[in-house]
Amino acid sequence: MYIGIGPEAGKKVREYDAFPYACERCLTGTEEEHRMFFEIARNSEDMLEFASDLVGWYYSGNWLNDSPRGQDTLYLIRLEGSAPRSFYGTYMDALKSGYAEAREKGAAFCVAV
Repeated sequence: MYIGIGPEAGKKVREYDAFPYACERCLTGTEEEHRMFFEIARNSEDMLEFASDLVGWYYSGNWLNDSPRGQDTLYLIRLEGSAPRSFYGTYMDALKSGYAEAREKGAAFCVAV
């Protein structure tokens, strides 16, 4: 979980909500946030890289990551037609793992807490 400090004090964002929250805040925020959002998007090879880079940049300022054991949490990754498997790490790493496996097998996937 990301916990706001300074001007963001009192706000909490779960790790799996971090990307949509950052998108919303950048698109409705300051000129600097708009510029960085589009710069990160322009320099990203794919959506997963964009999400990872945007979350890394956005929460590097007035936010603390207060997830258990730093950032690692247990997630379930489920590929279409397969039983779920466990994954221990960050949400972004779980997405990357699921994406790589799904791409290899030509299947859809989801990540759950």
